[in-house]
Amino acid sequence: MVNQNKPGVSIDKLPPEQARGNFHLLLLANPNYFGNLKTSEFKPVLTIAGDTAYEELSCVGFSPSLSRLEGVVTIKQNSGYLGDLCSAGSQEYVRFYLSFDNGATWLDQGVVGFTAHDLPGPKPLEYSVTQPISVSEDFCFVENLPQVRAILSWNYEPPANTPGFVPVWGNVVNVTIQIPSFEFILLDGLLAEAKVKLPASLKQAVDLKQAIPAVPKKALSVAEIAAAYKEKPVPPKRFLYPEIEKVSGNQALSITMNAPASAAVKHPLALLGVNLGDIIAEIFTTSGDTTYEELDCVGLDINRNMLAGVVKVKLPYGFNGGLCTAGSTEYVAFWVDWGSGYEYAGTATLNTHDISAFPPGGLEYAVGLPVDVASHRQPCEKGPKTANVRAILSWQTSPPPTNPNYVPVWGNQLDALVQIPAGLPIETGTPDIAIIGGIGVAQIDTSATGMTLPGAVFALQGTPADPWDNTRQCPFGGRIVIQGLPSVGDKYRVWIQKVGSPLPIALTDPIVTTDGMGNPTTRYPDGSGFFSYLDNTQNIDNVLAYWDSSGDDQWNVWLEIASSGKTTQNYLIQLVNTAPVPPEIQIHIDSGGDCKQFSVGTTPLDGHFVATESGSGTSGQIGHYTLTTLPSGNAPSPSNGISDTGPAPGEPWTLSLTGMKPCGYVVLLNVWDNTILNSAPNNWNGNDASVGFCIVS
Repeated sequence: MVNQNKPGVSIDKLPPEQARGNFHLLLLANPNYFGNLKTSEFKPVLTIAGDTAYEELSCVGFSPSLSRLEGVVTIKQNSGYLGDLCSAGSQEYVRFYLSFDNGATWLDQGVVGFTAHDLPGPKPLEYSVTQPISVSEDFCFVENLPQVRAILSWNYEPPANTPGFVPVWGNVVNVTIQIPSFEFILLDGLLAEAKVKLPASLKQAVDLKQAIPAVPKKALSVAEIAAAYKEKPVPPKRFLYPEIEKVSGNQALSITMNAPASAAVKHPLALLGVNLGDIIAEIFTTSGDTTYEELDCVGLDINRNMLAGVVKVKLPYGFNGGLCTAGSTEYVAFWVDWGSGYEYAGTATLNTHDISAFPPGGLEYAVGLPVDVASHRQPCEKGPKTANVRAILSWQTSPPPTNPNYVPVWGNQLDALVQIPAGLPIETGTPDIAIIGGIGVAQIDTSATGMTLPGAVFALQGTPADPWDNTRQCPFGGRIVIQGLPSVGDKYRVWIQKVGSPLPIALTDPIVTTDGMGNPTTRYPDGSGFFSYLDNTQNIDNVLAYWDSSGDDQWNVWLEIASSGKTTQNYLIQLVNTAPVPPEIQIHIDSGGDCKQFSVGTTPLDGHFVATESGSGTSGQIGHYTLTTLPSGNAPSPSNGISDTGPAPGEPWTLSLTGMKPCGYVVLLNVWDNTILNSAPNNWNGNDASVGFCIVS
């Protein structure tokens, strides 16, 4: 620890701005320097906790169709982010949690982030972050309303499984979301819900894991909606609005509306016994009503090139039916002003329903829309470039694409200023590979080592490639996903070639693409190995190819466009698919030997362990290791580390037996390298070794 009493050292008197600029150094001197740790043996020096002067997590919502949590982060200052656009800048991290028991316990859903820079010009700037999650759907008559906690922390990743963490700079947001109901029902779940037990003979004959399509959700008729809201404070102008809009735009329907009382066919509106003239007059005088829903935040995800909007649903009713019905549709239309006026970017939709167990703070939903950012980029040397985004929320009526000034009956308009990521603009017809193995190609040493550059982050998540020491370089392994911008109307194929081999190989395995509504589709190449480019509304993550890699060699990767024959440069990639194995991982007990008995009250066990890849002959390196005692016992020392121990005898470990009951125990050593496995964070090559012992009375 730094000696704070040394003459000339006065870190206890730093102003907040200087403390922010030396954030990590001050934490190295005192982990609780800012007093944000609730339980710490270190005394605070400068109390700063939950400071939102520089950045703030403004909104959090859930996209049911994409199964993604979205957060919008507001950047408020021109400086304080550790460098301009051509520098490494600093990271804004958001860690998400889910709770299904009203906050009693929280399930960590992972962390995402983006890079923030010192940027001159108007503020605030609105950024969004996206975290895909996996949630269990339920029957439509079950309202699944978990709570979400999101923690924004500047330049310090919120620790995993710590939902009570308070950031120094950043904040915590709690919201409630709604999980959609089944589209497909597993047969065994259906039988369990119905409390039906099949005879053993039938169980053997029937596939209980068979998925049965759920019944399509019915749109309630005008009469059914009117009956449902008879005892509810929902005015007719709200629940009759969709039908009145439909009738007003259809001459044939209007005729049935105004048919004489003796007519055989009359429109259902005419049979409700309401004064339609008065209701229509009320609709005419309703403008931008946010009683039921409101667009709260808009931002741009610079990792995914997607616009996001967060919509708050404020009331439990007024959405034309519960979860077992078709409910209603919220439309969010986006326009972007790149510098010469608003251009229509597209419209995203959201399905909303009446919810009986409505939470006091409302429900938070999100929508996302891919947007062409790449053609508007400019190099960082030219300075930052921003764009104005306008989003219009409208209930049950889609805003006209030609009118960015449209005022909805129910809904609202929201403007936001967003930053366009720096880089060379990409034009249609230019072959492009943007991401390999989850990492942007600009952050890979594609000419020498084939590994990530120091400081690399995952392109779609914004989190470090090596979460323990991001100055280290990482190789790649497992399924390597190739991603890049499309040239719609053309075809492409991706090639790989092992260094030293004369034979290139086309990647022709089928790929799975996801559209803007979350629907997956399996795509196949033609007979020559070419895939058709898709618009990014049909392929929101711009997936180009899958490479199920093997071995520990270096390979070149490139892309070819069919019509022109143009290719990208060759990108060099280093593979490591070999996991650490004995004797590179081993653990032993020195005091008494392996697998021996020890008496209660015995002095601590001593041993040695090996966690290395120094003899593997690959380009891999140790990422981290952990030592644990099973079943639950005292923690070995060390309990974890990120440094290579070197070959046997490796490093010492100890285990106190104080308080451990008579039983059989195992000390488990888990070792992982820092290979980016399967193109995603928190996936590595790993292995384990263990040693057993018994405590007897």
